[in-house]
Amino acid sequence: EHKKKLPEFAKRVGVVTSRTGAVIRDIIRVKNQKNHWSDVVLFPVKVQGIGAKEEIINGIKFLDEYGVDVIIVARGGGSFEDYQPFNSEEVARAVFNAKTPIVSAIGHENDWSLIDFVADQRASTPSVASEMVFFDENQFIKNLILPLNNYILSLKHASKLKYQTLNNSIINLSNLMQSRVDDLNNKVKVKSTNL
Repeated sequence: EHKKKLPEFAKRVGVVTSRTGAVIRDIIRVKNQKNHWSDVVLFPVKVQGIGAKEEIINGIKFLDEYGVDVIIVARGGGSFEDYQPFNSEEVARAVFNAKTPIVSAIGHENDWSLIDFVADQRASTPSVASEMVFFDENQFIKNLILPLNNYILSLKHASKLKYQTLNNSIINLSNLMQSRVDDLNNKVKVKSTNL
């Protein structure tokens, strides 16, 4: 019941991972394939070894306060020992306590860490995390344009109906006036004949 829903159109995505390596490149590559509107805010951290746990916690807290729409916490593959920072209670609590939705993307498909269970979503790889959080701009445009086209068509249809109604009213009024004029002409003719 604590899981937060990921935003449908994330404009600014925070990423907690190493500055170097394939993870950040993969996330940005997938983002660029999907859209050019979203921004990536990287908080570079050590993803293993001494001090990694503290840097990861600081990154989560910073991005949570910074104002991103969603946060990806990611690292590439490695051994069970390499994943220890992501299995620590402190990092799990930082993930759980964040107000911003968090996607965990630690290792590969068969790798699991403690934060996978407390994150709002788990991605099997960093690339999959990127697929999950970045919206497809082509689909977005289609979803925007289709209702707009339907609205324009309904306006055209409504204006055509109004035009037809107005045109019919003008014709009816013209016929009524012509009928009255004809009646008056007939009355005038009848009176002039009687004189």
